[in-house]
Amino acid sequence: MAGNNIVTGAYGVKFKPNNKMELRVAYEIPYTARRDIIQNRLMVDLIIRY
Repeated sequence: MAGNNIVTGAYGVKFKPNNKMELRVAYEIPYTARRDIIQNRLMVDLIIRY
């Protein structure tokens, strides 16, 4: 598996309207020429605390 490295980076924001809710959005892209299964990826998290 030598030479099969992949490096990615993600850029995102976090929105916290109150103490009980949190929304995070991130966009991940590969930095290396090898893309493998990661072409471009959008990730979304919604956290609700009770």
